[in-house]
Amino acid sequence: MLLMAACIVWLLTFQGAPRISRSVIGLDGLVALLDAHDIESRAFHGGGALDPEGIGLRILPLYDDNTAGIDSTVLSGEGRFLRPEIQRIFNGVISTKIETLPTLVVMAKWRDGIRQAGFIHPDFLLPGDIPASAEPAVDAGESGNAYTPPVDSTADEDWDVEGFAGDGDIVELQPESEYLPPKEPGEIIVEEPADDYQQADFGTFYRLAHEQPDQPEPVSLAPRLTGSASVYAPQYAVAPLGCEALIGEGERGLLFECVTNDVTYWLLSDPDLLNNHGLARGENARLAVELIRGLAGDGVVMVDYTARPWLLRDVAEHARSLSDLLRYFEPPFRWLWLAGLGFLIILLWRGGVRGVPLVRRFTEGYGAARRTSLFAQARLMRRARSDGALLKTLLTTHITTLAERTLGRDARLADREARVLRRLDHVDAAVAKAFRDVIAEIRNLPDTAGLDQTVPALSRLETAYKKALKLT
Repeated sequence: MLLMAACIVWLLTFQGAPRISRSVIGLDGLVALLDAHDIESRAFHGGGALDPEGIGLRILPLYDDNTAGIDSTVLSGEGRFLRPEIQRIFNGVISTKIETLPTLVVMAKWRDGIRQAGFIHPDFLLPGDIPASAEPAVDAGESGNAYTPPVDSTADEDWDVEGFAGDGDIVELQPESEYLPPKEPGEIIVEEPADDYQQADFGTFYRLAHEQPDQPEPVSLAPRLTGSASVYAPQYAVAPLGCEALIGEGERGLLFECVTNDVTYWLLSDPDLLNNHGLARGENARLAVELIRGLAGDGVVMVDYTARPWLLRDVAEHARSLSDLLRYFEPPFRWLWLAGLGFLIILLWRGGVRGVPLVRRFTEGYGAARRTSLFAQARLMRRARSDGALLKTLLTTHITTLAERTLGRDARLADREARVLRRLDHVDAAVAKAFRDVIAEIRNLPDTAGLDQTVPALSRLETAYKKALKLT
């Protein structure tokens, strides 16, 4: 018992790594801050259907530095503090989330060590995709929004963008339509229709990490917000085409607004403006409230910690009708229903044969159990050739019935037989005398009397009983 108590105390006092939402990189503090400023907000951890009604902004914090890859970094021991993927999530899931709700995506910045240790250290920062000392400007091809075919380094130096056909001949490249054969008269060319639905594409952002983190630095949020945030090792980003920097510049931005397939979403490159440890610095809390209020409007703010969609794009609602219900009675369901019905019929039939049928049981009413018991007792006495005892039992039952009919509440008294006979004497003396004689005759019979004695006595008993019953 003492060992069990010690184990329970140890389990209650043991504190492992906190869950992401409550750690220094979580956003539970933001939820409490928004509630304190009359902005309705809540955290969503999955586990149930997501109702999009009334949600003005979904805040999606990323804890994965490689959303396009499928390989995870497996580290053990002290190396687990440097694990870059705290919670895996993929681009397809992010794209589904940004197309179903207005979403603010918060990029990853820290390794798992900051969550487990609970303090900031330069080694816990994720490496940047582009070194801060490098030229931050990238073209469309580098940003992942265009494709540049590889060029063979052994090709002729005189290769021209117009094309190279060999033997030094320059060939002009023409549009694809000019290479198509001419249409025959009356020929109809059917073009394949484009897909009506195209998933929103989460753009390829490049992080510009701080090379020499030392202490929190002021970061201007102009022109979107008035004031400067206090951020440790500020992390900027380079956005692909289709994104506009709301805070900073396109080649070194902090907050972006992106449009893809008519879907608008926002991206914050540095999570320390919104997470638990960042809100405690400088005027970050005020700036975070102003930023979220401007993006969410009058809707509810939801912090989404899940790595699955939980809410898909709108689909056409199927009208329900009686035909949908009747489908459950078509093959193969029809055979299942028939099999179940047959099983129920057999079950009721066999139950009725082995015991008392259900209909008979519930229609006999009061006294059914007593009659069943008497019937069973009579069968046993008949098989034991105790016809005299059986006839005496029947006589007792008849006297009890007459007492209940004539005496009412006093029928349970010990002298009920004498009182019944006196009552019959007052009404009809002849009937009373015949009933008294039958009683004396039956009680004088032995218990093992044969049919030659019991059958005449039974006939006289039933005749006298019916006459007495009419007088009650």
